[in-house]
Amino acid sequence: NDEGKIDRIDKADGKNAARVVDYKTGQVPRQTEQGSLHLQLPLYSAVVARATGVAEVQALYLGADKRGAIKASPAREGDRKAVADKREEAAKNARRVILQLWAGHIEPRPVTGSMCERCDARDVCRRPAVVPEEDDEEAGG
Repeated sequence: NDEGKIDRIDKADGKNAARVVDYKTGQVPRQTEQGSLHLQLPLYSAVVARATGVAEVQALYLGADKRGAIKASPAREGDRKAVADKREEAAKNARRVILQLWAGHIEPRPVTGSMCERCDARDVCRRPAVVPEEDDEEAGG
């Protein structure tokens, strides 16, 4: 397993552009969460931009749907560029989180309760799986 490494970088001959590709076997994060909740593609884009000096970077996930068909997400080039362009926002958010961790602020609570279903840290998380989501607590149960 090569966790923490960029899966693929494409750079076309004669073009001042690169594309970051991450292979996914599970659910693909929403485009609206890129740079804020999901940092992987934007941070990889920052590394590629700095290492290659290209003028444009695009970023996408590549995976198979339930029928086995290969699917790219986002599908449109403009959206792929928009994900990569969130690299500055992602860097700021990553820095903020790391500084909080260094200061001992480690929250055992996800931003949204639905993240627990697909979280890689589920086995070591300090948040018990039986704790109701905050919305449930406010509703009385």
